[in-house]
Amino acid sequence: PSALPERVCLRFVTPTRLQQDGRPVGPATLDGPSLARAIQRRVGLMAAFHGSGTGAIDHATLAQEAGHVRIVSRDLAWRRLFRRSARQKAKQAIGGITGEITLDFGQAPGLREYARWLPATHLGKGTSMGLGQVEVSGE
Repeated sequence: PSALPERVCLRFVTPTRLQQDGRPVGPATLDGPSLARAIQRRVGLMAAFHGSGTGAIDHATLAQEAGHVRIVSRDLAWRRLFRRSARQKAKQAIGGITGEITLDFGQAPGLREYARWLPATHLGKGTSMGLGQVEVSGE
């Protein structure tokens, strides 16, 4: 994917399920650092399982950069979805955040570099079921 500018628009196409302190993150509670840590976590997992490991990722620097990611604008909503679990024979909630958010990665160039891969990797919980599909564009 091509490089991104400092301000980036993320469009959550399918419900994106993120957690912070063991609780679901909603449209009003989503903040820049939480989203940045989710991006870092996803890239780390992809590198560990499908790449050459996480040795090339500077997690300490990315963690520091995460605190500098700012939300410039948001138009988010919670979309309720359910699925039927054949194994558990129960209905399960799989809803998440949808909509658009504009982020300022001006002081987080490493995370901006990883954010450009989100359309290929998706983000959050349930990506194997198609959740967390994200479109990324420069502002």
